[in-house]
Amino acid sequence: MRSPFFIAMWLTLFLVEIIKGALLVAVLPVYMDNILGLSAGVIGVAFALQYLGDNLFRAPSGWAAERIGFRATMVTALICTLIAVIMIIFLKSAFGLAMACLVLGIGTSPLWPCAMTGVTAMSGPQNKNGTAMGALEMAALGGTGLGPVGMNWLLERTHHDYRTIFLVLMGCAILVILVAMILPGRVIVQGEQAHDAKTDMNQPAKPNLLTLFIRLHKSVKSTLQRVRSTLNVNPLVYPALFMQSFVIGLLSPVITLYTRTDLHISPNLYSLLLIAGGGSR
Repeated sequence: MRSPFFIAMWLTLFLVEIIKGALLVAVLPVYMDNILGLSAGVIGVAFALQYLGDNLFRAPSGWAAERIGFRATMVTALICTLIAVIMIIFLKSAFGLAMACLVLGIGTSPLWPCAMTGVTAMSGPQNKNGTAMGALEMAALGGTGLGPVGMNWLLERTHHDYRTIFLVLMGCAILVILVAMILPGRVIVQGEQAHDAKTDMNQPAKPNLLTLFIRLHKSVKSTLQRVRSTLNVNPLVYPALFMQSFVIGLLSPVITLYTRTDLHISPNLYSLLLIAGGGSR
């Protein structure tokens, strides 16, 4: 729990969720509607691309974290997050902002695969997975809540100066890249060193792109087979989870516009409503 890996991953999750929560909940809906004059449909498509990029690249990023290492995977992905913020600053078209949201989703996709893989390897032998995952969940939820609240407060203080908001978010993206550089290449538990050395001797020194693709395909296939054989839950859980995420996805691009544009609620009051809603969970 106090290892450098865990602290770095905790801070990384916290800072990335601040950026993601601020953009998706507080900043982008109003910025794209009121400042750029884009329609709600365009905003919905942009947000959908963000979630699409996040979900599609989770399996490849988890595979890359195991083979390439946590540091290289996370730093590369977080550079994509920084690029997404820069794209939002300079691009004004619907297509440009939609692509920025897609890049943002790709940049945040390795977070939970890296966190779960690393924490399981580190705390699994000590039977502290629950404690470690709970702490990481607190970091993620804390960042998700603090991001919109902090950006709404900053919007009030800067009189809706979005350039200042984006520069602050860009600073957070640079900071989280620096934090990710602290991550180790791999988290190795006791007893793995000899196994890893033996495995490395049997692997080619420089695998080509086709070999990497074949390994990725086999890794994803074996993972799905293990999930099917070990996961024993009620089938009704899947549509329930889908509907929960579906409703959240429907509300995300709409609720901020409705409260700020139609109800004319100030950013600070909106922050209080978010705090009240989150505190009631």
